[in-house]
Amino acid sequence: MISVCFRFDDPSATSDHNLEKEIFKTFSSFEYSLTVAVIPYRKRSGDIIEISKENVDHLIKAKQSGIIDIALHGHSHIPRKTDTNGSPSEFSGTSRDQQINLIKEGSALITSVFDDKPIGFVPPWNSYDQNTADVLNELDYKYISAGSVNFQSGSLVPLPRTCTMRNALSTIRESEKFKKFSPVIVVVFHPDEFEEFCYPPDPGDAPPFTSLIKLNELLTYINEHQDIEISSIKCVAHSTNHSRSLWTPHQLKLPWRFKALVSPGILFRSSRLRVFSRMLKDMLLNR
Repeated sequence: MISVCFRFDDPSATSDHNLEKEIFKTFSSFEYSLTVAVIPYRKRSGDIIEISKENVDHLIKAKQSGIIDIALHGHSHIPRKTDTNGSPSEFSGTSRDQQINLIKEGSALITSVFDDKPIGFVPPWNSYDQNTADVLNELDYKYISAGSVNFQSGSLVPLPRTCTMRNALSTIRESEKFKKFSPVIVVVFHPDEFEEFCYPPDPGDAPPFTSLIKLNELLTYINEHQDIEISSIKCVAHSTNHSRSLWTPHQLKLPWRFKALVSPGILFRSSRLRVFSRMLKDMLLNR
């Protein structure tokens, strides 16, 4: 079985709530769920606006109905440092004490609004460091979902982004070759990628490349294939923490000829030996 997780980043007190409702309605029409990474504090026109039961009522209703589960998306999505790749980061490179304060404050607000403590963390810009992982493990978070660079700490499960809406369909199709190995795909998307987004692109930003119609088409494709399931990141993290670990093809210490046989947009739950054997078999058959 192929597990596909959808991670929707950036909903906040000031985000496009009408678009978010339409996205939730689309998932609900298929009886699918998704993970929503919520920003607890958002800066707008110089003011910090925090989420409340009043201004994210649609998120509360979606969570209560089982359409979404909530992850903490940093604190206020403000770049405080740059990471080793030169990308903006709210956490990487900041002190451990500052990270504890930011995560605790964000977590407390999420808990008070949704009446439920978050167990998942999504760092803004997918950027964090070892201190972040250690703090999350200490605060009993169960998973972190970021990019290709991941830090381990205790029982914290890394469930990184594997693709975006641009290449989600091609990644899912590629994973069908390896369905016997229980692959996992984490599709990450943002509201400003949709044509229906209420705000125009900032100067220099790429135009939107997807739409509600394309989202519906993608979910329809998944719905028509019995060997593909939609799962929340929380559920995958729970099963991973109690059975087997996830790994990506780039973690294999093998020649590139072997790695090239597998899409980098796939996480595997099966053992490296089983997947390597399949890769070797495919390579010999295609010679």
